Amino acid sequence: MQNIGGIGNVTYLPPRATPEDVIAFDTGPGNMVIDALAEVATGGKLKYDKDGALAAKGHVDTELLEVWMDDPYFRKLPPKTTGRELFGTQFARRVMTEAHEVAIEDLIATVTALTAESIARAYRDFVLPRGPIDQVIIGGGGSQNPTLMKMIADRLPACQVLSHEDLSINGKAKEAIALAIIANDAIAGLNTNIPGATGGRPTVLGKISV
Repeated sequence: MQNIGGIGNVTYLPPRATPEDVIAFDTGPGNMVIDALAEVATGGKLKYDKDGALAAKGHVDTELLEVWMDDPYFRKLPPKTTGRELFGTQFARRVMTEAHEVAIEDLIATVTALTAESIARAYRDFVLPRGPIDQVIIGGGGSQNPTLMKMIADRLPACQVLSHEDLSINGKAKEAIALAIIANDAIAGLNTNIPGATGGRPTVLGKISV
């Protein structure tokens, strides 16, 4: 399961998984850098690349993509997490500085490819050594970007790539569903966290206040 919000994160569930088999970590940038460049490209009229239309007009600069994929975060072993401090405004400024002569549509296409490539390489480096990947279910705002979805699918030819909506799940309700499960487990006294994702030990999450 791959979430693509501002940051991308994956949860790997192998067949017949026990809690010890599950891993989860941040794969890298999600929509954050794409959104920043879309705002620049449209003079603030758009806050994100609607339907991936701007990226679809551009061409991926493979040299720039490899430079940005050389960030040490991508080689760091999971469990790991990242955020705006690495792939936020500063990274967007770096993109604009290093590629000031590149057309903005090409830049947006390239940072969209950065999200897709960082996901695919994270699977190759950290998930596939644990077992095969048959299906990838994508949620978050990135699942509404057809250009990004195609880039991911192109990089994962052996996998079925789906959105939550493809499975008749409302992606906007995902976090509400998760919190309901956590609340139910807290009442039942069940451990809900996954040490392979969070580190630490199995723990009952949440607090019941009366």
